[in-house]
Order: sequence, then C-alpha cells, then structure tokens
Amino acid sequence: MTCFDGAGRGWRGRIDRHSGDCTFVVIDSVVEPEVPTRPRVSLAQALVKGERMDLIVQKATELGVGRIIPLIADRSEVHLDTERSEKRLERWRRIVIEAAKQSERLTLPSIETPRTLGELLANSDEPVVALVERDAHPIRIVLEELGAPEEVTVVVGPEGGWSDEERRLLEVSNAHCVSLGAGVLRAETAAIAGLAVVRYALERNPPTSPPKSAEGATGPEPLNETATRSWSTSGWRLARPALSLAVPQAAIPGAT
Repeated sequence: MTCFDGAGRGWRGRIDRHSGDCTFVVIDSVVEPEVPTRPRVSLAQALVKGERMDLIVQKATELGVGRIIPLIADRSEVHLDTERSEKRLERWRRIVIEAAKQSERLTLPSIETPRTLGELLANSDEPVVALVERDAHPIRIVLEELGAPEEVTVVVGPEGGWSDEERRLLEVSNAHCVSLGAGVLRAETAAIAGLAVVRYALERNPPTSPPKSAEGATGPEPLNETATRSWSTSGWRLARPALSLAVPQAAIPGAT
C-alpha cells in the first residue's frame, strides 16, 4: 500500500497489524517527494447543482490543480448559507482525497471558501483565463501569448452563463476571455476541457527519478533505520526499535 500526507510526501509499505483506530504499516520504500509542476493552476468554478460540482472537484483534482475556488455567480442556481457551505466544503474535501488516491497524487488541492467573481478578480495577481460562451479569443492563441507564467487561474461560469455585469467585470479586470470553440458546453464539460487544455499547453514537467529505499533515504524528512513511525493528530513522531508506520484510519489523508 501507499500512504501519503497530502503535502507531497509518501511511503510504500505492507500492513503489519491493526490496533484500535490505528493501522501499522511496515515501510519498504519512500516515494520520491512530489515536485510541483508549473504553472500552478487554480480553478475558480461558479457553483453548479449537486453531482455536477462533485464531478468538477473530482476531475480538477485528477488534472492536478493546486486550488479550487467555488464562485457565487449571479446566475448560479445553488445558494449556500453558512451551515450548508461548511457541509459542502467537507464533502468536496472527501472527494479530493479519493480523487488524489485514484490519480496517485501526493499533494491535495486546497478548497477555499466561496466568493464572488468580483472578490476573486480584485485579489488575483496571476493571469486569469475566463471561459465564456461568445465574443472571445480562441484559447490556443491566448495561452500562446501567456508564455510561461508561474500561476494561472481558470474561471468557469454557471449553467446559465455569465451575467452582463460579470462580463463587464472580466473585461475591466484585464482577465483573458477565451472560447473552447463552437457550441455551448455544459459547465462541467467546460471546466474539464479547459483545465486539460491549459495543462497541456502550459505545464512544464519537473525531472523524475526512481523511488528511494527506506533504508538511508534522504527525503524532506529522512527515515531512521531503527525508527518506528507513528501518526498522531499533532504530526509524525519517532519511537523505536522497528521501521514501521502507524496510520490512524481517520487521521491520515489517504492510503491506497
């Protein structure tokens, strides 16, 4: 099995035993620390109904985004009060963990609290690429002009599209309004297709190397050959005398 902490570190090992809410894993090797690709892509997605938003969160995680920002758009059919917002955020975080396991990501994207398009644009220093239905430049041309940014935010509207006021906000903020081609796409289709195109066009992959052995490994936190690794809610701690990893079933982000 593979255990990861959601912050870029992972370990491969074998289940040794269970004790209460902990599973002890004997470590065989350390997974090479995950080096972030560039640019760091964020998805700002206008709220859409139920399972459609769940699908967008899942696929955005698989496609490697670093942040997911729910947007409260003028034409969003979903309206969240404080209690519903917290429940929905918790649900999306669980979906992120499952999607990270499936795609073998060691890092988890953050899911931020919902905000309006105006709030997003007022606090964005990175290039913003907004998908719109009409009167926009082809996304290929815009991405070529962006060159090699360190960060980029992809903005996707709700089922009913952007309102006239939101289009005005995009234009005056110097956001790049782009089109994915002829036809009107569903919000979830636009998000997945847009992220895939941006990733393909802009991503600069880091060099890779094979996993290191647990013995003598030199990762962000080197393993001690005689250490027992166990997890507590406050973080990792060392004990002796075996090389193993204790994983509370509810405390660690993911294991596959």
